[in-house]
Amino acid sequence: MNLFIRASVGVVILGFGIGSYQFLVNTKPKPPLVEQLELAKTVRTITVSPAAVTRTWSAFGAARPLNEADVAAEVAARVVRRPVGIEAGASVQAGDVLVELDGRPFLAQAQRARDSIAAFEAERSGLSVEERTLTENLRLAKENTRLLYDELELLQEAERARSASRIEIDRLRRQITGAERNEQDLEQALGLIPARRARLDAQIGVEQANLELAEIDVERTAIVSPISGTVQDVYVREGERVSPGSPIARVTDLSRMEIPLQIPVSAAGSVGIGAEVTLRSEGAVSSAWLAVVTRVAPEADPASRTVTVFAELEQDPGSPDRAGLLQPGRFVMAGIPAREALEAIIVPRVAVIDDRVMVVGDGDLAWSRPVVVAFPIDGRFETLDPDETQWLAIDSGLEVGDRVITSNLDELRHGSPVRPQASSGAVRAAARDAEASPIGGSGERSP
Repeated sequence: MNLFIRASVGVVILGFGIGSYQFLVNTKPKPPLVEQLELAKTVRTITVSPAAVTRTWSAFGAARPLNEADVAAEVAARVVRRPVGIEAGASVQAGDVLVELDGRPFLAQAQRARDSIAAFEAERSGLSVEERTLTENLRLAKENTRLLYDELELLQEAERARSASRIEIDRLRRQITGAERNEQDLEQALGLIPARRARLDAQIGVEQANLELAEIDVERTAIVSPISGTVQDVYVREGERVSPGSPIARVTDLSRMEIPLQIPVSAAGSVGIGAEVTLRSEGAVSSAWLAVVTRVAPEADPASRTVTVFAELEQDPGSPDRAGLLQPGRFVMAGIPAREALEAIIVPRVAVIDDRVMVVGDGDLAWSRPVVVAFPIDGRFETLDPDETQWLAIDSGLEVGDRVITSNLDELRHGSPVRPQASSGAVRAAARDAEASPIGGSGERSP
């Protein structure tokens, strides 16, 4: 019973306290509200108007020489000399000796071929003498045979007159048979002369070919640079033995470089032969080069949806500023201008934040407006703002005559009051136009 009474009293006290707190909150006097006016900020603006711009397509690629040579041995021999100074980085001219090989075996082969040629030519000369001798002997043999036949006729007539014996006639016939056999042997020997001469001519031809090959091998023992350029590396030393196909050196011509650049398929029709390409490479020291588009690949890569454009760069490898040369294998970024200019609405790059711009709306209030950026532009546009060099072409979201805010963007929000002023660069450009105009007007609308 006492516990119930204590609990009831506690609940009554708690309810009284809550009610008192609520009464005090509801009866608390409220301070008067004072409307705080936001001060208008002075901002720089530009008035949007169409401008003739040239789209620049971004691309990338690695440089490579148009002319390079991997020099290899063409004969098997031992390296006997490597000229002083033939090291990586050395400049060489076409025909300079890179390595000399032992040419004595090939000189011996050449001399052996010459000796064989001389022997065969001597034999061929003797064959001509033999041919003349055989011809004369054949003539004499035929004359001898004719005389024997004449004698046989006389003996036969004498036999019929019974003044000659049969034995003498048979002896003469045996002589005639021997003479005819001798005549046939001479004709056969004489008939073989052309074949023997042809065989000697063939042997001389073979030895002449061997001589030419040996002389070529002698020339090949002096391994020379086929092009003028810079030695990339030399792979052999004196005393080493090389075989045909063994790599000897690599020479690179830095005077003409080619850079294959990947551009979107949509850009292929707007990039033409002869377009100037600006190449840039980041490193310890940023470098830039000016190349020219020389050709465009006919097929696109379906995987990357790109087309390869080949840019060519000419440079002087003998320049004292070696750091300014574009080396093979160096990765570069490129800007390739389109073939034709187009009209587009452009704004300074600093005016676009998260694909939105601030424009001056009715009542000089800052309005946030979404835009679609088409592409970036590097350059100066005197009529808009000669001080700005980086711009964005706007595809949609802005109209001609809009006043785009270019300063204090981090302090503005949608609806903030502003005090617009034309950019200092635009004011100077307008003043120059006014001075140059014969009627004193600039022809540019002030925001």
